[in-house]
Amino acid sequence: QQQRLMYHHERDEQQQPASLAVRPDKYSYAMVARAWVDSQSLEAPDRCRALLEQARKYASEDDKPDTVMCNTVLNAYALHSRPDEAQELLDAMILGEDDLHPP
Repeated sequence: QQQRLMYHHERDEQQQPASLAVRPDKYSYAMVARAWVDSQSLEAPDRCRALLEQARKYASEDDKPDTVMCNTVLNAYALHSRPDEAQELLDAMILGEDDLHPP
């Protein structure tokens, strides 16, 4: 499914100028991540982290993931007893790595 989404992203970029394409913003990514958290699915933490990485890759410079998105991913890790991954993301936020610092 992730590969299919990547294919559609690449195809859309080739077919339409970015200014005309409907693009998700940081709020879109955060809402979908929140939906995964609320689903209580065992996949939720991985799906949330994948959304965070996707947002980092495809979002415009002005619309990179913010604290809300990162906190949603942290919440997913916490609810599924994955403290090591939560700590890793928190450390990256603190150090400003990978564009994960708060705005």
